[in-house]
Amino acid sequence: MIYRDLKPENILINSDGYIKLCDMGLCIHQEGVNLKNCRQQRGSKEFFAPEIVRREMYDYNVDWWSLGILAYEIFEGHTPFCDDNVFMEQKSIRNSEVKFDKSNLSSDCKDFIMQLLDKSKHTRLGAGGVDEIKAHPWLNNVDWEGILNKEVVAPYDPKVEYMPDTHYFDSEFTKNKVLRHLTYFTK
Repeated sequence: MIYRDLKPENILINSDGYIKLCDMGLCIHQEGVNLKNCRQQRGSKEFFAPEIVRREMYDYNVDWWSLGILAYEIFEGHTPFCDDNVFMEQKSIRNSEVKFDKSNLSSDCKDFIMQLLDKSKHTRLGAGGVDEIKAHPWLNNVDWEGILNKEVVAPYDPKVEYMPDTHYFDSEFTKNKVLRHLTYFTK
């Protein structure tokens, strides 16, 4: 699958602290895909890979690029090529080098991001498959199997309250049998 829209707004945190992706509207299946679909500029412009900007054929490597943009944004507070002028932004995506503002990032973290933001989809980290990503030194201590099986305690506890907050709703709606039934099952 090619997700094509990885960005903070499409990442949810469930009640046990694990993330889930949402908004699968731009996903396409890579095998047997309509070649026209793999040239279209779909997704969020700040997360476009260079091959999308150049309207070249692309594959799942655009998602690794987006992961690099996301990681950069998490640590730096902004995306690396953001510009109000879309043409300048696309020029930066195609040509500009990534610069880090914060000096407190480890060299492994910076290397991870830089390899994901390789302008060439052929040499980008992950081009050889997900195992390349998992093997990067910055991720050495990640228990992938434990995460997959939800045996690792998530670093963030969202402290979800299971009783819905309905005080903003008119009592006409909160007395509704369906809502009461839903409240019972979320406890």
